[in-house]
Amino acid sequence: MGRGGQQTQDHNGPCESKFTWDDVKKHVNRKDQWIVVDKEVYDISTWSRRHPGGSKIISHYAGQDATEAFRAFHLDLNYIKKFLQPIRLGRLEDEATVEDKDKMVMADFEELTKTAHKLGYFKPSVTFFLLNIGQLILLEVMAYLILVNFGTGWLPYWLSIFCLATVQVQAGWVQHDFGHRSVFKSRIMNKLVHYYVMNITKGASREWWNHLHNQHHAKPNVVDKDPDVRLDALFVVGEEIPKKVAKERGKTLPFNWQHRYFFINIVSQEGSGCCVESHWFVWVSQSNHIPMEITSDKARTWVPLQLYATCDIQKSWFNDWFTGHLNFQIEHHLFPKMPRHNLYKVAPLVESLCKKHDIPYCVKPIGVAFHDIVKSLKHSGEIWQHYYESYH
Repeated sequence: MGRGGQQTQDHNGPCESKFTWDDVKKHVNRKDQWIVVDKEVYDISTWSRRHPGGSKIISHYAGQDATEAFRAFHLDLNYIKKFLQPIRLGRLEDEATVEDKDKMVMADFEELTKTAHKLGYFKPSVTFFLLNIGQLILLEVMAYLILVNFGTGWLPYWLSIFCLATVQVQAGWVQHDFGHRSVFKSRIMNKLVHYYVMNITKGASREWWNHLHNQHHAKPNVVDKDPDVRLDALFVVGEEIPKKVAKERGKTLPFNWQHRYFFINIVSQEGSGCCVESHWFVWVSQSNHIPMEITSDKARTWVPLQLYATCDIQKSWFNDWFTGHLNFQIEHHLFPKMPRHNLYKVAPLVESLCKKHDIPYCVKPIGVAFHDIVKSLKHSGEIWQHYYESYH
């Protein structure tokens, strides 16, 4: 057949191809990629380039079961399968090698997801998001009025800078909501508001953000797949990357000092507003991931994949506002389509599931979370230094 499968007569109709996991795992090259969704085998080799979420996000599951990821990113899987039908190759005839513990976690998480839907946790509050957009407009107007009415002295200047920096950071959290399409049912409406907040308010590219951020959610903290840990131009993170960089490169940077020049790097951007925004954004965005496990792709099932790569920061009104509710990073990664104002509601259910199956569920005070960024950079830098000295 040329594709490694065999044709059998289906009792419902015409012949269809049957495949094994050994067949699927052979198709992992850039120009030859298969995935499995609900035991259906699909050839995404060409179609991945037309994937609305970006080619990389789906390609990262080549040779693997993408069912749980598809369910997380697409609330209506039956609707999505209509678009997949032209690239369907056939059915999988054997089961994936999944440990019994993982099967139980998968089953319980599926029930938890159904419960979250029944409780309305996936239903957004339009009022909440309108108030957040209103906050952006109000702060931007305030920044202008402060300078108009009080001049350009040091105090009004820094008050204005603070307002503008807050606009930029909070706009980052707001665009994140629309980028995940967790506000409107209409894909077009989410896309339009996302474009306005990201491209106009922040002066960045929504396409660029989608391309990178979707990969991060698909394979968080996975080396060579998550772009958020592809930092080795300036930093080495985790335990695998420092060893690889130490072996393959000369001493391009003193990575053993990275926990110190980390602070310099944050403030290196031009402009005071950028400086404030950079600190704010970097401390929040890195606190949930960098101190966690960073490793090569182990083809983990959805729940452990996300839990080993993320942690939460304790809930408070300040932490919720300061982080844009991304202090509930575990819940956000498990349910990327869930509106952020409901993440705290589903958190007790997630924590119970983790306790039941002995999966680490990490929640930290915000100060500890920030401290752990520097601590993890120092640890990774020491690993790099040890291996660099042994290789060179």
